Amino acid sequence: MFKKFKEKFGAPKADKSMVWKESNQELVDLIRSRKAEEALDVGQRLVDFVDRKFPKDAPEKATTYNNVGMALLLNSDFSLAEECFREALAMRIRIFGEEHREVAVVYMNLAQMYKVRAQQILSKFHEKTTA
Repeated sequence: MFKKFKEKFGAPKADKSMVWKESNQELVDLIRSRKAEEALDVGQRLVDFVDRKFPKDAPEKATTYNNVGMALLLNSDFSLAEECFREALAMRIRIFGEEHREVAVVYMNLAQMYKVRAQQILSKFHEKTTA
């Protein structure tokens, strides 16, 4: 009987929050494993998903942009990483207010990005001066 019910009404559609949670966890796992290219692929699909399925200032959307920023940082794409972090920061400030842990996380990620970029620049400068 259940088989006929499923045929008539279709299988239940996956909840968008559950789909997001699973995809976001996959993205985080790839970032932690330092698999930059795979993380960017998952991240791009996730950005497309949240842009279609969630409202402008949904926490899931802000988290996605923050995590994609981390994937871009891992890939040394500083310009796009900064863009993602700033978008995530603006959303989180609108959602939570300026003084919130979620806002602080994005500030920390921006700081990490600037630190990595500065280290790369200094390393190149050091190579030039010692050559």
